[in-house]
Amino acid sequence: MKVIRPTVVLPGLRLSKAYTNERVAESVARLRGALLREGRFDAWVAPVRENVRPDRVEVRFDIDRGPQFHVGEATLARLDGSQLKLTEADGGFPVEAICDSLLDQRAEAERQGRLDFAATLEVRPLPPLPNSPRRTAVTGAVIASEPLSIRQIHFRSDARLGDSALRNALRIEEAAPLDSARLRRSLASLNRFMLLKPVSQGDIEIKRVAPGQADVTFHLHKQNARRWTIGGPLGPMSLFGPLHGRLETRLPPWGRGLLDLSTYTVGGWLTGAPALVLKNDAWVWKTIWRPSLVLSRPALPGSGLTSGYLWSPQLSPSQLLAANGALRARSQLARWVEGDPPAPPLHVSVTHVERGPLGSIVCREGRDWTDRLRTAGKLALSIAGL
Repeated sequence: MKVIRPTVVLPGLRLSKAYTNERVAESVARLRGALLREGRFDAWVAPVRENVRPDRVEVRFDIDRGPQFHVGEATLARLDGSQLKLTEADGGFPVEAICDSLLDQRAEAERQGRLDFAATLEVRPLPPLPNSPRRTAVTGAVIASEPLSIRQIHFRSDARLGDSALRNALRIEEAAPLDSARLRRSLASLNRFMLLKPVSQGDIEIKRVAPGQADVTFHLHKQNARRWTIGGPLGPMSLFGPLHGRLETRLPPWGRGLLDLSTYTVGGWLTGAPALVLKNDAWVWKTIWRPSLVLSRPALPGSGLTSGYLWSPQLSPSQLLAANGALRARSQLARWVEGDPPAPPLHVSVTHVERGPLGSIVCREGRDWTDRLRTAGKLALSIAGL
């Protein structure tokens, strides 16, 4: 039996979430998945609701872990028709090896343009042996749609951005396989456009137009043409930079390519930096505010050196060079810190040949040291006000 109670932060202060049937069902699924990963195919989980007060509900999960089965055979059918046998010396459930193989197969299916990848595991009992009375065999299967290539890419947008600027941000191209991983990277790249509202998977329409071919349509929406920001570093200005305020607006959609004015912004900047000034025969620190008129072209994904720069008549050539260098370095660093979007978790349904569905296990790609370094980099950029 397991009892789930609200988290206690301080005496008398508890964090609790609103009770919904969906949250209870998700918790039951996670508990069943954790037990299945241990090879407990007879486990039982049941939620019990207790009305503590009219405005508070506590949920108790009654759990019967059941025995841990000895997996005598584990066979995984692959997309190419081959069979992969996975076993552990102690007879344990080789769930990690199964997940690694399934994730590799999904990645390969994505590169081929195969959508709707799914995986299932079937559990069937085996005759008992003296040293392993509870023996079972596990058989895995994977399915995916036929490979698709991209016939045409379309944009449905009210942002009035040039088609070439948007295509430069994509990681997919026409006549190439419809790679889901590249499609996720394209979404992340489009989300770096400061001129567009955030884009999600629901904003992509994939339409099959011919055998083995599909059209991809991106539905994009513009950000407000005008924006203002006020910010500064979390720390001394002498180390992390000045205070700043901005009021910017986009230019009309005139021109094409490098002269596409819709990719430019013009606005007034107000920057406050510490400086030593002489006051009453003594040197003191004082914040000096400097207004400036700035014309800038924000860093556009895939545009290289043709974007990510600014010009201001109030700045000297050396200041312009330093400002553009800092803008370019910040753009490159932010892109490295962001990295590629992770692949979604793979939910693998587990079914018993006699008792039906048992639940599902979740396979996720492992994290390495670079992920931790990127997380630290994001925190450092936030502290530095970048």
